[in-house]
Amino acid sequence: MKSDPLADARGEPRHRTDASGGIYVSAGSSSVVFLSIGRTISPVTDTSGRLSLTGGITINVAGPAAHTPRVP
Repeated sequence: MKSDPLADARGEPRHRTDASGGIYVSAGSSSVVFLSIGRTISPVTDTSGRLSLTGGITINVAGPAAHTPRVP
């Protein structure tokens, strides 16, 4: 990490250890629901994230149907 004189003066470490994991579930032939959670496992400081939570749904939308070329 780059030098941070303020963090150095407060005695904050220059490294952090995080853990995260996620899961996804197929919700049909064209959609997926997902969830991910993460946590800082290092000692908590002013600059560390304590918990992160992400989730959502992905939907596959089919484009226009391809047509076979006409033979002259």
